[in-house]
Amino acid sequence: MKLVLTALSLGLPLLLTVRATAQTPDDDFDSAVDAFFERYFEFYPTFAAGAGLHEYDPRLGPRDAASIRAWLADLEAFEHRFSAMDPDALTDEQRLDRELILREIRGERFWLEEVGTWRKDPRFYAGQW
Repeated sequence: MKLVLTALSLGLPLLLTVRATAQTPDDDFDSAVDAFFERYFEFYPTFAAGAGLHEYDPRLGPRDAASIRAWLADLEAFEHRFSAMDPDALTDEQRLDRELILREIRGERFWLEEVGTWRKDPRFYAGQW
């Protein structure tokens, strides 16, 4: 019993500190959006450059099979992350952004996994320019 009380007395302040610094739903949403766009622009740097992010100007996105498979795995992880968010905990703007991002992810996965544009359509590669 004394061991349990000692452990609790040592662990409680740490637990309270962790809870006090836990991310709010806004922070979690914002960090998820930032992570998604960081990865999206890494795979599609020409879109980033077109959006005015000029650090991407000299880049072309990776289009080898391993990079595409990694992108698809990341898309799946992002889909799970955004799908797990409770829409009721988000603001109206965040709910709309969440829906738009999920639709982008699902569309991207459809074209790459189901249709296989990267294996069949040379325009997938020409779209880099």
